[in-house]
This record gives sequence, structure tokens and C-alpha cells, in this order.
Amino acid sequence: MDFVFAYGHNMDLESLRGWLGENGYDPSGIKGCRPAVLRGYALVWNYHSCRGRGGAANIEPSPGGEVWGALIELEEGLLRALDHRENSPAAYYRGNRRLAVSVPGEREVEAWVYIARPNSGTRRDVWPTRAYRDLMLRGARSAGLPPAYLEELERIPVKD
Repeated sequence: MDFVFAYGHNMDLESLRGWLGENGYDPSGIKGCRPAVLRGYALVWNYHSCRGRGGAANIEPSPGGEVWGALIELEEGLLRALDHRENSPAAYYRGNRRLAVSVPGEREVEAWVYIARPNSGTRRDVWPTRAYRDLMLRGARSAGLPPAYLEELERIPVKD
């Protein structure tokens, strides 16, 4: 089994399963999902997705920061499917090592984390479309993320 920490659109398992099935992968390879937090990182909006026509969630190291997300347990073969979905390594990449993710009430888990290659420049306002943010929120609610974090996500500006 592999673990992937999702903090953007992949938190929405319904959408992820649909994409997997449409692209020839077996969605039953997703075995579970629970809330988790990645410490030492911050959620940023410095990546424009041509496919999504707006900003896409990204993270970067940030002392004292934390990003909540969904810890997804999946069969090993599906990791390549997520590489495909994330256009890795061209757009998002997971590197060659897992990161420690904290699961409330449990032990730390080593998980793959996809990080976008920021667009050129230093922009921090590449806002998502309303549809992307709503998908992200639906996934965050479904994963059981804390209410305070959900409120933060609801305040993300959108581009229509």
C-alpha cells in the first residue's frame, strides 16, 4: 500500500474515482481516506493550471505552517495513475521521498506529496476558479477536515 497526502482537488474522492475510471485505472484501488496535517508547509496559490483555467493549490515550506488534507491509502499501482493525473513531473512532482504527515489520534505516516512547479515570477495570487475551490471544499468536508480550516478554504478568492 501507498499513502498520498492530497490538499487540493484530489481530496474529492468522488471526482478522483471518476477520473481513474475514465482513464483506464481501477478506482477500487483507493482503500481509504482520513484527515491529516502536513506541518512545516503553507498552502499557496502560485501555480496556474492550463487544464483547470485558473489557479491550482500548491504548497511550499513554511516554518510553523500547516496544511490540512486527505491522507489517501491506495494500492501501489495507482501511484502511477496519480502521476498521470498530476502531469508529473512536468507540472506537479512528488520527488523521491515521502514526507511525514500527522493523523490526529494516530501515528505519523510517510506519504507521497505532490508539489507544483510554480509558474515563473513571484505571483501569490493565481486564484482558482469557483468550480475548483468548490471541488476542493467538497473534498475537505468529505475528508472531515477541521471547521476552522474549512473556513480558511471558503475565504480563498476565486476568479470567475
